[in-house]
Amino acid sequence: MSARLIAYVQIQRSRAIHPDEIRSRLLAKGWPLQEVESALRLTEPDPAMATSHPPHWIFRLGFASIFLVNSLSALIDPNTFLKLMERSFLRLTPLPLEPMLWFIALNDLLTGALVLLGWKGRYVYIWAGMWMLAVTWVKLSTLI
Repeated sequence: MSARLIAYVQIQRSRAIHPDEIRSRLLAKGWPLQEVESALRLTEPDPAMATSHPPHWIFRLGFASIFLVNSLSALIDPNTFLKLMERSFLRLTPLPLEPMLWFIALNDLLTGALVLLGWKGRYVYIWAGMWMLAVTWVKLSTLI
């Protein structure tokens, strides 16, 4: 079994490609089935390490709490949220800010819950990261 094959399988797994898809791609490229199966077994993630590792849970809990608390504060104190939005570049949008407030509260509630649940982790983390960048830009624009 070659290191190139194992590296390919690891990369595909990191991209959340299903093992059946990896297998079919490699067989189409002419790799022997026995080597493909060995590479898939060798690179199989340890399910116990993926979600039970304490630092993983500490991160997920902390990251999710940012979204959940933000959602809660938008629902409990919408005026403070609206004032922040009015001081940011969002005031330049032609849309009313009140509906955006409810979208933010719902988005943060769902994002926080999905981070906690670990559902579709890769996609949720991508969305959460992009959302955090947007929030950063909104808050920075209030300083200008």
